[in-house]
Amino acid sequence: MKIVSCVAALLCLVLSVPLGAQTPSIEAQGVAALNAKDFNTARTLFGKACKRNSKEGCFRLARMAFDGAGTPVDYRGAAAIFNKACALKDGASCFNLALMSNAGQGMPVNRANTLQLYERACDAGSAQGCHNLGLVHNKGSDSPVDEVKALSFFRRGCDAGLARSCVMGGALLAESATLDKDLPEAAALFGHACEKGDMDGCTQQGTMLANGSAGTQDAERAAALLTRACDGQNASGCAVLGTLAYNGVGIPKDKERAVSLFKQALELDANEPLARDLLTKLGLLQ
Repeated sequence: MKIVSCVAALLCLVLSVPLGAQTPSIEAQGVAALNAKDFNTARTLFGKACKRNSKEGCFRLARMAFDGAGTPVDYRGAAAIFNKACALKDGASCFNLALMSNAGQGMPVNRANTLQLYERACDAGSAQGCHNLGLVHNKGSDSPVDEVKALSFFRRGCDAGLARSCVMGGALLAESATLDKDLPEAAALFGHACEKGDMDGCTQQGTMLANGSAGTQDAERAAALLTRACDGQNASGCAVLGTLAYNGVGIPKDKERAVSLFKQALELDANEPLARDLLTKLGLLQ
């Protein structure tokens, strides 16, 4: 009877646990402790996770050292832990380590090392790492300008979800003097940027749809995109939308609204060239 009772008790105990209940991971427990500002517990938990080669555990432990969460800032310690996480192919850790190398935080300034770390970050899936490499090759800040490489890295950054990389890649394809222009792909990249919330992308895609430069002309869609850009405080978006209103392209012709949009563009950016030029020609700006 005692054995039967014990088995029954154990069965009842097991059945009393909610189905699907799981013990939170060490990393999740660490995050909860960090959010509660229990820094000692968080540091202990992230340390245990990092010792088990958890990328997240190492990343969060390094960020605590970098930010001085509960202790003085420790750049050297943060760099060492970021380095371990980077070796585990954590893109964010490689990227942060690159920034520290560039700024001389916890290590000497080393531009060659910075570029290598950006590349490791990009290879590990860091969109910002790819983007920064694109900027380096586009500007020629640490090597000769190489727009082919710049475009490749901007494409990778865009594919990894960074809207600004989409805009930069689109601009290269549309404006480069050394690359073969590809306006349809440029328009597609601007479209990806717009979808990700970058208003420059919306303005550029809208402009190309308005003038048909990428092979497709759609005035109504152009007006919708430019309206979105203008509503998003993009000065150029307001200016181009103003030209559509002035000429009645994609939206009703309304010169009063056009002037209002040109003025709105200058309120957002006093140097917006299109709005300034058109208001001057209309005799409304000196």
